[in-house]
Amino acid sequence: MESITLESFFQERVEENERLFTKEEIKQIQRHKVCMHKVYLLGLINGKDCYGKNKILD
Repeated sequence: MESITLESFFQERVEENERLFTKEEIKQIQRHKVCMHKVYLLGLINGKDCYGKNKILD
C-alpha cells in the first residue's frame, strides 16, 4: 500500500474541489495549511463518528 501524507491528501481534496473556492480562499488555505489540516481532520473524525468508519474511509 502506498504511503500518503496528510499534506498530500489534503492538497488532493482541495484540488479536486477547486471550483468550490475563490482564488482568495485558495490563497487563505495555502497561508493557513496547519489550521486547515486540523479543521479537515475534525470534519473527517466527526463524519466517521456520525456515519461509521466504512462510509467515510472506504
